[in-house]
Amino acid sequence: RLGSPAGSSRMLVASLVYKCFAAVLVCLGFASLFPVFRATTMSLAHNATCNVIGFRGIRSSSKDTARVGGSHCSFRGSKGGGGSRRSPRLARANTDNSNWESTDHASASSSPRSVKSLSPRSTVVRGVGAGAAGHQKSNGPTHLYVLVHGLGGTPDDLSFLERCILRNAGQSALVLKPGCNVAAKSFDGVPNGAKRVATEIALVVAAHETTLTHISLVGNSLGGLYARYCASVLYDPSTNTVAGLIPRHFLTTATPHLGVGPFGYLGFFPPAIRRLGGSLMGTTTKQLLLLDTDNTSPLLQQMADPSKGFVEALGAFRTRCAYANATNDFLVAYETASLDPDAGETLRNRKSSGKFYKPNNNGWGDTSVDGKSSIGGWAGSVGGFAGAARIVDERRVPAESSERFQKALKASSSTGDSQRVQRVIAAGLRTLEWHHVDVEFPGVAPLAHNKICALQRDPVMRWLFSEGEFVVEHQAEFLTRSEQRQ
Repeated sequence: RLGSPAGSSRMLVASLVYKCFAAVLVCLGFASLFPVFRATTMSLAHNATCNVIGFRGIRSSSKDTARVGGSHCSFRGSKGGGGSRRSPRLARANTDNSNWESTDHASASSSPRSVKSLSPRSTVVRGVGAGAAGHQKSNGPTHLYVLVHGLGGTPDDLSFLERCILRNAGQSALVLKPGCNVAAKSFDGVPNGAKRVATEIALVVAAHETTLTHISLVGNSLGGLYARYCASVLYDPSTNTVAGLIPRHFLTTATPHLGVGPFGYLGFFPPAIRRLGGSLMGTTTKQLLLLDTDNTSPLLQQMADPSKGFVEALGAFRTRCAYANATNDFLVAYETASLDPDAGETLRNRKSSGKFYKPNNNGWGDTSVDGKSSIGGWAGSVGGFAGAARIVDERRVPAESSERFQKALKASSSTGDSQRVQRVIAAGLRTLEWHHVDVEFPGVAPLAHNKICALQRDPVMRWLFSEGEFVVEHQAEFLTRSEQRQ
């Protein structure tokens, strides 16, 4: 039968289907792993360069940072597309974007050249007009928003969030996107990168010191750790200010607060492979894997100690918000982004108690035909591979006592728990109140890490990650309107 014409046709069709399916898998695999390969290549190149010429550039940058940091001195809107079908509020936002683009309000009134000594890739932009929030007219910007990109990233990664903030806040907003950690510079350790960011913040504040009154920090991925460390560098406990300004909002998206390694996809790699990767990919990777334990505790554990200045500086902000991908984040798993090393058990308990899934009637997320919001796919039978992108939960978690941190610290030295350090870090950060937002991007490709910030570095990445634009709209609303909702 196989030799018959009908059998040959079936074999040909089956072969074509198989080849198409294999091609799709290859494309998805490349799209998923490209950011990892890119970061690895830059890290290896960075280490090789440092071995040849030394750390002259880094040392000079660190000196400048210590000197300055210690003192407190063509928008592409979400037009049409699947986002407007998923979210009624996003449909309205798309219309606002179109109107905003067609006016002179899409321009900026400031540039990097107006601030001396900023990195060439850094951008400083001020909004125009009253903004969607209806802010009153002012003689200058009053609120500084600092958007910090992640490992191996560029300031352009957060361009969509910048535009959303400027549209909502208008002329009261001044947005700084530091470009001091582009390419290989993001691999020389969290402290070095954070101090460079602190230097640029101090320079911008000095240039606008007559009008600026508030500051908000936003960090994507590794940028969230940069922002936390940077806040401690610029924090003045005597006045409870950051860079001489009143700290307002601290927001992170897919940030590995507890480090990476045992969670998510990276958990499939044996510890020996993770240690080898940490030793080859620079100081930052080693710190993220919690392998920087030479004669001291890991840096991320030190940054979560309530007795040190890191937590005190973080607590100075009026709000702290953590966005986390509930599924399909290849680099930063839900557990570490949501400050919960036991997230799997927590989700099961919340689901069984019926407290987790409530109608999502705030306009964000997808809506079914009957008008009722759907629940997160990762809690259903499909395991997160079906449905539309959505915000599945928002919750405010009150602060816990520092005694729990001390108990976790003691338990970490007496138990064989593989996640004992992560539990200590989580307990320290939970001594502060947090607002949590859980996001889901269902599908077979783990691209959520770049979708949650709607990464728009180039046209190809805009096409790949534009599905997350409604999440960025949500972030911008939290940053610019949360005071009015409280």
